[in-house]
Amino acid sequence: NGWEFGIYAVLLNRMKDPGADRGTMGQQWIAGALAGLATFVVATPQESIKVRVQAQYTKQYEGTFRIAANVWKNEGIRGFFIGAAPTAISRFFFANY
Repeated sequence: NGWEFGIYAVLLNRMKDPGADRGTMGQQWIAGALAGLATFVVATPQESIKVRVQAQYTKQYEGTFRIAANVWKNEGIRGFFIGAAPTAISRFFFANY
């Protein structure tokens, strides 16, 4: 979640008034929501690959890069985000801590 805190800080600093110590509650919420979504976009393909490794019963895949290449070749970019909608929704609404 280090990425998320960093993105949150950058976004909030751009949104808040220059002299303000903290942004408004709305600005904090928007910065948190956008940081959660940005983290989701970066982390979901990695999670997808991890799940494929964990779920395999045979040695169908032989490493992270082969899995990524196979997903890209057979499923395209969508293959990395299968089943990601519930995670995206939760990251948007519940990443504001």
